[in-house]
Amino acid sequence: MSLSRLGTPGSIFGLALDGVAAMRCEVGPVESTYVTMRDGVKLALDVSRPSGKYSSTSCDTILIMTRYWRGVKGEPSNHFADQFVPHGYSVVVGDVRGTGASFGVWPYHRARDETLDFSEVLDWIVAQPWSTGRVVGYGLSYTAITADRMAERNHVALKGIIPRFPDYDPYEETTTLEECRMPS
Repeated sequence: MSLSRLGTPGSIFGLALDGVAAMRCEVGPVESTYVTMRDGVKLALDVSRPSGKYSSTSCDTILIMTRYWRGVKGEPSNHFADQFVPHGYSVVVGDVRGTGASFGVWPYHRARDETLDFSEVLDWIVAQPWSTGRVVGYGLSYTAITADRMAERNHVALKGIIPRFPDYDPYEETTTLEECRMPS
């Protein structure tokens, strides 16, 4: 049984909505890795999971993709892991292509290569022995935009997104683009 299924009934993904962890899991060490994309570009990911008696239990995963460095060298954890791992989640934080320790080029927000990478990162998470195959995209500001774009991939493992405070309005941007294409 996955740890997060033991949370508050009726809450999102089993997370206790009062902020108290139903099962207090300790945050394990950060494991850094590279995942190779379809075009050979390597993305840097940090994985944080519960440690101790829960270290061999499969977990649902929170995925955050950022352009603002996934972590700080020498730090035992990151604030996303500290927020979600105690509730029984694995947390994956990745640098999008061309940022942080990832290879490639980052040309602009929501570049197509970046959004295509999300499917491959999700595939990688599903293939891990610690994964239940269920993932939620999460983020604030830029990382909220990446969570929005994860949903666009329509990946079977992505069970939801929690995009908090994206710095754009998808309706406004779509409307503006359509107006630009319309003949006068």
